[in-house]
Amino acid sequence: MKRRTTPTVRVNIDIDISEVAKIDFLFKQDFDKDCGTFVKKTYPTEVTIDENGFFCVELSADETAKFKGRSWIYLDVRPVLKNGKVPATNIVQLNMNPTLYRSDEI
Repeated sequence: MKRRTTPTVRVNIDIDISEVAKIDFLFKQDFDKDCGTFVKKTYPTEVTIDENGFFCVELSADETAKFKGRSWIYLDVRPVLKNGKVPATNIVQLNMNPTLYRSDEI
């Protein structure tokens, strides 16, 4: 992923979508629950599902600009089922690249 771009992060979750109340997708700069830099998107209001069953999380240029380049960012996915259960998921490490463009060139 690259700063100041508009990527779509595709996420595969082995889950029965008919049982899902919501799914939160939380991106953080550091592997720390108290880290201040984050972007949060929620299915079904801000996240879609493509024809192959992948959740598609679209990030804006302003959102990707929040993160430092040449670093890792972390994605934590939290599904909440209609029965109140919260299945366990893994935290995923993603590479965030800088851009060579100045902000006035974008």
